[in-house]
Amino acid sequence: VKPAEEAAKPAQPEAQPEAIRLGDLAGTGLVSGPHVIPAGPDSSVHNDPPAYPAEAARLGQQGTVVLDIQVAPDGSAAAVDIVSSSGHAVLDDAARAALARWHFHPAIRDGVPVASSFPMQLRFVIGPRK
Repeated sequence: VKPAEEAAKPAQPEAQPEAIRLGDLAGTGLVSGPHVIPAGPDSSVHNDPPAYPAEAARLGQQGTVVLDIQVAPDGSAAAVDIVSSSGHAVLDDAARAALARWHFHPAIRDGVPVASSFPMQLRFVIGPRK
């Protein structure tokens, strides 16, 4: 390709992470009953979302990962398991590592915090640079 032909080609937008979206999956998991308040993310604490791995963004990798979060009675994440992969281990690992550092409201049964689990969905999406 000659330099003049190269200059005439329109520039392609560079891919960059557009968003990491939290899904709306939530439930009581292993805790159920009429007097149960389900676990969920603690909105009073700044829980950092997963960082979009630079290499994954560069390669155009995107997808949705579904995780099962085991919440301890103190609100910490006792375990975070992959239920459904995004198709890219680096995205799955970023989601798991970030959620393992989050703080949650534990499930409450009859006024007492109890261990529970609930699913959460994260979408890694790439869009054109604006």
